[in-house]
Amino acid sequence: MAPDAGQMVVSFLAPFLPHLVAGGTEAIKGLGKKLGELGGEATWKQAQAVWTKIKTHFGKDAEVKSASDLVAANPTDANYTATLQKALSKKLEANPDFARELLEMLGGAQNVQEVIAKRGSVVARVAQKGPSHKRVKATDDSIIIDVTQKS
Repeated sequence: MAPDAGQMVVSFLAPFLPHLVAGGTEAIKGLGKKLGELGGEATWKQAQAVWTKIKTHFGKDAEVKSASDLVAANPTDANYTATLQKALSKKLEANPDFARELLEMLGGAQNVQEVIAKRGSVVARVAQKGPSHKRVKATDDSIIIDVTQKS
């Protein structure tokens, strides 16, 4: 099962939000050092395009704004990202055409690749490729060490 649009958007945008939300020249300068880690210039431009769409559509929404600010402050905090995912998912469920538009900007739901570790689990050295949905999921103190999926 593919994740919802809110989950996809937040998973993609979270590492970029400190730079997208701050938006100023200093924030963009700081991005230069991290750009390689985050997928390069094309990925940055894609993040900017998705963020612009979200701001245009939900810019005055206090829930989305405050949740985005939290993720921008700490993009690796699972509670913050979950808050933003919940807020966006709720809004996108009410706007299915906009949800589809965002999904398409991210390559469509069929291109989603997930790696999930829950409840004390560990996932390491995962390489997923190809056009179809892929998922690696570890739960309840399980360990997955080396996974390669190709299409």
